[in-house]
Amino acid sequence: MARRLTRREIVQEDRIYSVLSGISQWAVGNRTQLVVGSGIVVVSLLGFYLWQGYRESTNQEAQELFAEALDTYHAPVKELNPEPGSESAGENQNQPQEPPPVYRFETVTERRAAAEAAFEKISDDYSGTRIGFFSRYYLGLIERQSEDAGKARQHLRWVVENSGDSDVRNLSRNVLADIALGEENHQEALTYLQQLLGDPTPQVPEQTVLMRIARTQEALGNIEQALENYKKITNDFPTSTQAEEAQSEIDRLEPDPVPEA
Repeated sequence: MARRLTRREIVQEDRIYSVLSGISQWAVGNRTQLVVGSGIVVVSLLGFYLWQGYRESTNQEAQELFAEALDTYHAPVKELNPEPGSESAGENQNQPQEPPPVYRFETVTERRAAAEAAFEKISDDYSGTRIGFFSRYYLGLIERQSEDAGKARQHLRWVVENSGDSDVRNLSRNVLADIALGEENHQEALTYLQQLLGDPTPQVPEQTVLMRIARTQEALGNIEQALENYKKITNDFPTSTQAEEAQSEIDRLEPDPVPEA
């Protein structure tokens, strides 16, 4: 014999029925809005996945172009390598000779022009991206190698001022400091070195920056500040390769006092 429903169960079922019935009637009365709303959701989701796919394909394409540009930048050049069979090509001429290498570029100038064109295209096509900023950094390196300090500064300063990536900013600051030091513009170099110290990254170790700051301060005649940085290296980085060098500088700038008679 079937179990009889209690009054509580009957009331609960009535409430469920009422809710479901209300939902059904609302859906029938608002079916147009539901269809439109569902379409919007579907289109939004489709757009999101298409955008994600576009970003992934774009990033992949940019990475491939950047890898090709780097390969060009580091490609071997014929004029930098000895001719096969020459005395400088190998110490033992009796050993079997390998086939002569195939060089992509005859001269450094030719390679530099090809690398510059590749990085310029990436910088223009992917401006504002991490790869775009790194491409602009390499353009600065190329201009520096071409001994055009003005154009090198222009590229590197643009990276420092516009990139949100500490790595590429510090790499650019480091080169800017090198350019300034090469021109004996110690005050400008000190500015970039202090920026490096205030925005540390693994690519440019702190003890290395401190050593360069100390030497720059010394060149400016700020001996006390130079000593302060040398001592910071020996205190904070006692096991680093710079600590021994810093101690030598301290001993030079702070000779032992002459003992009293």
